[in-house]
Amino acid sequence: MKLQSPSKLNLWLKIIGRREDGYHLLDSLFVPIDLCDEIEISVSDEDDVRFFDSNHNPLQIQNSTVHKALGLLRGLMGFPFLKIQVTKHIPIGAGLGGASGNGAALLTYVSKQFGPLSPSDLASLAKSIGADVPFFLEHQPAYVTGIGDQITKVAVPKMHFVVGFPGFGCATPDVYRWFDEQNGLKPNQTFDQKNMTLPLKVFDLSSEEVIRRASNDLEHVVEAKHPEIKRLKDAMINQGALMAQMTGSGSCVFGLFNDRRRADEAREWLKAHHPESFQFFSASSSGN
Repeated sequence: MKLQSPSKLNLWLKIIGRREDGYHLLDSLFVPIDLCDEIEISVSDEDDVRFFDSNHNPLQIQNSTVHKALGLLRGLMGFPFLKIQVTKHIPIGAGLGGASGNGAALLTYVSKQFGPLSPSDLASLAKSIGADVPFFLEHQPAYVTGIGDQITKVAVPKMHFVVGFPGFGCATPDVYRWFDEQNGLKPNQTFDQKNMTLPLKVFDLSSEEVIRRASNDLEHVVEAKHPEIKRLKDAMINQGALMAQMTGSGSCVFGLFNDRRRADEAREWLKAHHPESFQFFSASSSGN
C-alpha cells in the first residue's frame, strides 16, 4: 500500500499564551498542500521502519512520529507486523508538518485496515504523538487553537503557492524559546485575548480575508537569527506573490500566487537565482 502524506502551511500563526507544562497556545489557520511524503506499507515478519530522502538515500531518523504511532497502536490493538518505508520529499525541520503528517498517515492506515478505531481514540492517539498530528487526520483547511488540538474546519478557496526551503531547518523548541525570551512569556501566562482571531463570524474565508489576516508571530525571532528568511520573502514578493511569510516555526517561506502557472514561473526564477542548497516547490491547497 502506498500513501501520500501531505504537508501544511500556516496562513496565520498567533501565540496566545503558554501553559504550565510549557506548551504554547495557538491561534492559526492550517491548510494542507500537495507537497507530500510517500509512505509504503506492507505486511512483514517484523516491524521495520525506514526513512529515505527523495534520491532514495537512507536517512537515520530515530524516535520519529511513525515509531511513536506504531508503538501506541501496538499497545492498543492487534495487527500484523509492518514494513514501513517513508520517502521524505518534505524538507525536515521546515515548519511544514511533514513528521506530524507521517504519524497521522500511519494511524489512519492501521485504523482502516485493521480497526476501526473510534474518532475519539484516533484523536487521543494523535494528540499524544504531537501537537500538530490531530490536524492531519483529515486533509482539510482548519482553524486551529489550543496547542494544535482544537480544530474547526473552515472553507477557503483553492490557493497556489511557492514554498522555499533555505537549506537549513529550525528546531521548534529553540524557536519557541527565542519567542519566550523576546516577549517575556512565562508558563501559565496568557496574552490579551484581543490578540485572538476568534470569534470568526464566518468560517468561509476569501483569499482577500486570508491575506488581510496573514501574520506569523514567530517570524521576527527567526529572521533575527536567519536573515535568509526575510530575503526569501522579499524575493517572492518581487516575483509577484500576493503575500509571503514564514510557515510554522520555520524555516520554510511561502508566497501566495494568483494561479499555479504563475507559481511555477516564480519557482523557476527563484531556483535559478538562489544557491543549490535552497529548494523551491510549487504547491496548491485543497479548497473550494
